[in-house]
Amino acid sequence: MKGFRFLIVFLLVVMVVSGCSKSSEVAREKGKSDHWKAEYIITHEEDADSYMILFNLSFTDPSQVVYEMSYDITSEGIGPQLSGSSTSSDKSGKTSTLINNTISTSISMYRLPEEGKKITLTIKWNGDKQEKIILIP
Repeated sequence: MKGFRFLIVFLLVVMVVSGCSKSSEVAREKGKSDHWKAEYIITHEEDADSYMILFNLSFTDPSQVVYEMSYDITSEGIGPQLSGSSTSSDKSGKTSTLINNTISTSISMYRLPEEGKKITLTIKWNGDKQEKIILIP
């Protein structure tokens, strides 16, 4: 009888755990420029109508400090998707605004970039520097 109760409890736990929300990766794109590398990941929640877009941007030049930066992500057919900025509180320009030279952010969307359409990442930093990374899912 104890074995039967254990089996019932075990099966209930398995059913509850397996019923939890699961997400699946839809697309992953990587790109780079002279000073930056980007990763753009799209996941879909199985129990939702929306998609999660995760964006990682890393500075690759260890000889420079990024004391201010901004980024814009635009998709053909959709327009602006995501933008942000970060500025160091240290006005001397010696302290980076990035943790481990990386910035990560995410957004939930109901519409995905169309396959084959460009996703343009525009990065500006330290006042006068700018680069673009083009991704095509």
